[in-house]
Amino acid sequence: ELSSRWGQTELHILGYFLDWNDQELHRQLTRFQDARHLRNPRIIEKLNALGIHLTYDDVKALAGNASIGRPHIARVLIEMGYVTSAKEAFDRYLADGAAAYVPRELPEPAKAIAVIRAAGGIPVLAHPSWLDRSEGIYKICQQLKAVGLAGVEVHYSSHRPEQTAA
Repeated sequence: ELSSRWGQTELHILGYFLDWNDQELHRQLTRFQDARHLRNPRIIEKLNALGIHLTYDDVKALAGNASIGRPHIARVLIEMGYVTSAKEAFDRYLADGAAAYVPRELPEPAKAIAVIRAAGGIPVLAHPSWLDRSEGIYKICQQLKAVGLAGVEVHYSSHRPEQTAA
């Protein structure tokens, strides 16, 4: 599953039947992961600029071997006494639009689709019920089909029966 950015919306593209040994696939996945890992230090820099004194090493120590994300930063903010809850950490600093928010750098859906296709995979739009309805699900699907989208995930754990039927 590759995350991608469609305007202000995050889309997830599933890749079925990929060649997991494809070297270009591995290069692209590494690039996508590297972009993700650059986000967290940028959040820490913003927090430091706001007078919150924590380091990325503080966050890495708390996270251990886990993939570091904003919930780990929130836990450090709690432990250091800057906030009293994860909700407060996100509301004040970490959520979209908050003081230390840094958006994820994500590829365009066409890039994610191309990466999957190049590795011999079948690209499928994941959980369409998560999409912002103002974007127009059918419009998005038509445009993504034009760049190689091959399907849409129909059965998903949070879909209601009427969503699956649509």
